[in-house]
Amino acid sequence: MLNGIQKDEIEKITFVFYFFFQTCLCYILVKKKYIGHTKSISMNTILLISKLILAFSILVVWVFRFENIVLEFQQYGLSNLVRTAVGALKISLATLLVASIWYPDLVLVPAALMAALMLSAQYFHFRVRNPFHKYLPSIGLFCLSFLLVAVELSWV
Repeated sequence: MLNGIQKDEIEKITFVFYFFFQTCLCYILVKKKYIGHTKSISMNTILLISKLILAFSILVVWVFRFENIVLEFQQYGLSNLVRTAVGALKISLATLLVASIWYPDLVLVPAALMAALMLSAQYFHFRVRNPFHKYLPSIGLFCLSFLLVAVELSWV
């Protein structure tokens, strides 16, 4: 217990602020307010923001909140080797997504693999019957990854 606040409460508060920050950032960047009317920004800017949010989220979770990852993988019954492989893959894919800002041909494979990893995260959350708020980050990251894949394959 830290000053009367339990670790679970701190984790929930951190999650709420993190999710709120991402939502506000997306809203502010997608819609700019100018003197009584709304101006939309281009699809290229939305894709750029999606790549940066994906990369930043992976960095925060797999580097700065690694102790939570260790606990989750133990809860899922997965080995340390699997956790390390998944972490290395996610960080590599996030790096490739950032590189795709300057080299657009790199987008499809990292985005598709990231979407697949986020779907597998959903499976494991479902398998251990986590509360719904634990599903939200991987749902959001899946949607961003799928958007990148859909645009790259001209589905959108």
